Amino acid sequence: MPNFQAKDSQVQGRQLKVDRLVIPFTIVGSATSTSVVASSDEPSFMFFATQGVDGITGALSSGETATYTVSPLDGTSIFNVLVKISESVVKVCSARFSLRDTGVTGNTVKLGSATGITTGSGGGDSIMLTCTSSVALNASNTITGCLEVDYVVASG
Repeated sequence: MPNFQAKDSQVQGRQLKVDRLVIPFTIVGSATSTSVVASSDEPSFMFFATQGVDGITGALSSGETATYTVSPLDGTSIFNVLVKISESVVKVCSARFSLRDTGVTGNTVKLGSATGITTGSGGGDSIMLTCTSSVALNASNTITGCLEVDYVVASG
């Protein structure tokens, strides 16, 4: 009979924990980029940046730096998301968003930086994501979606 104890203790010794967030959100587009309105069911820890509205910079902790590989662009429905976590994030396992209304496809989510984790002296407790939808935000379109993020936090 095989012995799985070594593997078990190895996993336990890492003291890792995987958490999952599922957060509904809405983005209402506009022909004027500064009039795009993004909101979520968790406004105290989920922040958005669209082409004309930056809700992320003001949400950063002192010394925390969020750098995204893709800038927001309303015409192609690219927007950035910062999710504040109250513990140290070790790794982002997966991120995706789905639309809660029907008939729209083509949604993608990728890490906002090489690791998807904020950096700087106050960093490491926020997740940075870049999202793209097939719904253009430079018109009166609305994205009614749900962001799902699986991530590993240090425990102990």
